[in-house]
Amino acid sequence: MTLLVIRLRAADIQEVEAAYTKRRDLRASYGCTSSRLLVDRHDPNLALALMEFPSFEAAKKYTASLLGNSTLPAMSDLSAEFYEDALSADAVDGFFTARLFRHTGVSPIVS
Repeated sequence: MTLLVIRLRAADIQEVEAAYTKRRDLRASYGCTSSRLLVDRHDPNLALALMEFPSFEAAKKYTASLLGNSTLPAMSDLSAEFYEDALSADAVDGFFTARLFRHTGVSPIVS
C-alpha cells in the first residue's frame, strides 16, 4: 500500500475542494482506496490531500495524470510525497490497525 501526500497552497481553498471532489472517479480509476483533503487550522490556504493506492506505480501514474491539467485551480508550494507500508500490526482484539509508513520520495509537482 502506498500513501500519496500532496501538499499545496491555494488562494481559494474552495476551488481546491471542488476539484478534489470532482476527481473522485479519476482517483478510483487508478485504484485509490481511501482519500482525505485536510486544511490547516492555522492557515486556511494550506492543505494536504492524503490518498492510499495499492502500489507506488499506481500513485505515481495518478500524480502524473495531474501534471499540466489546465482545469486545476491555481496552487503554489505544490509537492507530492510517497510513503510505503513498513509495518502493519493488529492491536488489541483487532479493533485498531497501526501502520507505519516508510518514506519513498518527494516529487515537486510542476505544471
